[in-house]
Amino acid sequence: IMLPNTYADGSFRSRMSTHASAKSIIANTAINLFNQSETLFIVTGSTTLYFAEQLYKLGNLTIVTNSGEIAKASSNELSSNRIFLLGGEYNTSNNQTIGTMVASQCRSFRAHHTILTIGALDEVSGAMQYSIDEAQIAAAMIDRSEKVTVLVDSSKFGKLASFEICPLSKIDRIICEELSRGSLKSALEHNGVEIILAT
Repeated sequence: IMLPNTYADGSFRSRMSTHASAKSIIANTAINLFNQSETLFIVTGSTTLYFAEQLYKLGNLTIVTNSGEIAKASSNELSSNRIFLLGGEYNTSNNQTIGTMVASQCRSFRAHHTILTIGALDEVSGAMQYSIDEAQIAAAMIDRSEKVTVLVDSSKFGKLASFEICPLSKIDRIICEELSRGSLKSALEHNGVEIILAT
């Protein structure tokens, strides 16, 4: 598996290589589910970075993100996409902007989709994140989107993280390399979440 180009250090770089095969398969499947000329919110994350490196295959997208890595990956020489990098407090460890300024700027946009990567997913709290800043920004993006897609490897199923992003009822589809089981699978189906198996 070829890791995406990234200049981040520490924890973010280590996350890029964790479950790398699953994340790559998820990204390759996800790219076929979006259309040219759409507007996409994309949150900071390792799986979303894999996804962003595939976006040159589509054309004339408007991409709104708080991630410097995703902005760079989405705007390579093969791309005709338009990129908006949200401003705020700069977090060097993830090469992202965070804080209330970022969430506030989300209100300037209306998007067809928000694409999330998450820290955990369960039937009680839905999508969760370990960072309050990342959770709040994701929630702000969701509020300004028509649909929500979650890119998640199966290691996050049934786990608990500190901060809730959104309940299952706000998620339109999840893309994963292995299907969820038991109570989480039942809850996803009950809430009308489309489950797409990455291949």
